[in-house]
Amino acid sequence: MQVYPSVLVKDFEEFEAKINLVKGLVDTVHLDIMDGVFVENSTIYDIDKINSFDWGVDYELHLMVKESEIEKWLNTNAKRIIFHYEAINQKPKTKNQNHKAKIKNLINKIRERKKEVGIAVNMETDIENIFPFLNELDLVLIMSIKPGWSGQKFTPEALEKVKKLRDKKFNGIIEIDGGVNEENIDAIANSGAGAVSVASAIWKDKSKIKDQISKLQIKN
Repeated sequence: MQVYPSVLVKDFEEFEAKINLVKGLVDTVHLDIMDGVFVENSTIYDIDKINSFDWGVDYELHLMVKESEIEKWLNTNAKRIIFHYEAINQKPKTKNQNHKAKIKNLINKIRERKKEVGIAVNMETDIENIFPFLNELDLVLIMSIKPGWSGQKFTPEALEKVKKLRDKKFNGIIEIDGGVNEENIDAIANSGAGAVSVASAIWKDKSKIKDQISKLQIKN
């Protein structure tokens, strides 16, 4: 199981502290970017500081921002960009043709920047909506909570989407985001997911971060 510590912060000082705490413990960090519009919460929003920071670890960028804000975040040094299916505006009575074209265009723009591509899907969204794009994706991020806040309770029904993706022979990474802990990691692993984004279970005790990550990694 790949464990990606989730960094959801409002200031650069906390951002820097958390990254430094997990350097050398994981391959990838999950950085949440929220604009206060697409989701109610907001986070650190300084692209220049994020780019100039000496990370020492790869990171994926989880964009919880409105459609018009997505493209400016493609110019970061993230290894992977994840955008929300729901953020791409869908006009009614168009049979989704324009919607699909916009998503494919965004995928291509991310690819042009030599980055991996992921799509995030909220709990209320039918996973079949992203089936047309599976061959073009490196990762699907399945939300098991309402996006915007850490500390929420895991929703087991999210794992049904994992099964549907595996039935479609999706070979990329399936990542679960929200409420992940020791109590549910077995069920997550058994569903076929290969990665988890974890916040509270890692950050709740900063003296035991290594142990918390290890406990989640060894469950398969």
